[in-house]
Amino acid sequence: HTATGTDAFIYVAPADGVAWIYATQAIFVGIRNKAQGDWPTLTRLQQPGSNLGAYMYIRKGQQVEYHYGMSAGMVYCYFCPI
Repeated sequence: HTATGTDAFIYVAPADGVAWIYATQAIFVGIRNKAQGDWPTLTRLQQPGSNLGAYMYIRKGQQVEYHYGMSAGMVYCYFCPI
């Protein structure tokens, strides 16, 4: 997905697994279980233009929220069942 600005994606985990987000030219990336109020997995840098990644273990049936902010570039969201 090519993106600028800030956005989020929701995905329902089909199995227990690891959710991962990677973005180029990003300011921040984060992952959380949508039911959580905070972002336990968040990577942020003050200077735009960095390649950033974050991952988190997610249980089957939970809603995964992938969140990012970027100046330009690409964002990749993955889910790997385990």
